Amino acid sequence: FNEALAAWGQDQQRLRHLSLASVLSVERGLDGVMVVQERVDGASLSAVLRALKKSRRSLHPTMALGIAREIASALAYLHTAEVHHG
Repeated sequence: FNEALAAWGQDQQRLRHLSLASVLSVERGLDGVMVVQERVDGASLSAVLRALKKSRRSLHPTMALGIAREIASALAYLHTAEVHHG
């Protein structure tokens, strides 16, 4: 597991896109491997959607379209960079 995580982290360090959290470093220690990523401020999309569902509200279509555009842009970048994801 540690070697796979280290390899993934090192591969991700080359990626730069506004909609992807950058990998800053890959560290090895006595307890294993740690991948350090940039901090992303704000709530996760899943947390926002749960809060909206709880309050019986929905995401505004304009906001949903903006999120979809960012995801599509990041996926297109990853495909161009030949990153294979599951």
